[in-house]
Amino acid sequence: VYKETVQASTFDKTVTIFENHILPNLGDFEINKVSLDDCQAFINSLSKDYKSYRKAFNYASLVFDFAEARDLITKNPMNHVIIPKPKVVIESKEQLLFKDNYYEKDELYHFLECVKEHKSNNQFMKYAFFTLIAFTGLRKGEAFALNWGDINFKEKYLSVTKAVAYSKEDKLYLTDPKNKKSRLVSLDDETLSILKQWKDMQQNLLKLNLESNNEEQLLFMNSSNQLINPNKAQQWINTIQKTFNLKPVTTHGLRHSHCAYCFNVGMSPREVKDRLGHSDINITMEQKVILRKCKKLLAVNKINRDKDNK
Repeated sequence: VYKETVQASTFDKTVTIFENHILPNLGDFEINKVSLDDCQAFINSLSKDYKSYRKAFNYASLVFDFAEARDLITKNPMNHVIIPKPKVVIESKEQLLFKDNYYEKDELYHFLECVKEHKSNNQFMKYAFFTLIAFTGLRKGEAFALNWGDINFKEKYLSVTKAVAYSKEDKLYLTDPKNKKSRLVSLDDETLSILKQWKDMQQNLLKLNLESNNEEQLLFMNSSNQLINPNKAQQWINTIQKTFNLKPVTTHGLRHSHCAYCFNVGMSPREVKDRLGHSDINITMEQKVILRKCKKLLAVNKINRDKDNK
């Protein structure tokens, strides 16, 4: 029943939570014999070893709700469980800085130059991909789902209407964007120029007439001209960072980099929310606070280094 209410990728993640965290603790019980004490022991144990223990608890509770609705049990024993509070971890300045998952402007341009120089298959395609992510804030799944028909070179924007996702059952497939809403994202001239270069190169590579009849052609494709698994992007960026000894930032960190840039140039939280496709403005505001804290820590660290140099 649950499977029909969520995307295939979400269903896969839920099954994994059941297999790894719920069934090992509760799987041998007959459901009408599970007591409140059993449920309390389950959540107490889970909270010690699993960061997302509340999510696992909620999924387990849904099973009891399902049973109660069908008169298999008289009440859900999970309803009266006392949820342990998460442990507060005090992190050092160095730990916080290490979690600084975005590039400053100069770092970003250096990273993109390294991408351009890196010798690999479809070298320029990867350069176009990372440039697009860095200067639009697209999610990698959204970028890999783009067709040339989604790019409006004349009006200088792209349309986000879909994303690539993966599930064990369906493999790679197209789904809605994360917040279930389409959006238009404006493009700067340099990014448009790079996309045009890649379009011409792809046309020669695939022997296609992309100007006339191939609006459905993917911007970024694998060797079979099919969808690319979004996990590939992280493999690409890891290799580039290792080759050029760059600061480790994830592919999603390039989206954070664009978020930081948007705030630095004075965009409002509402404008940033709409551009990045956040479902809730609180997500946008939370990122703004995190970025501000990171900048303060980096500034303090720079002052200390400058003092040492003197």
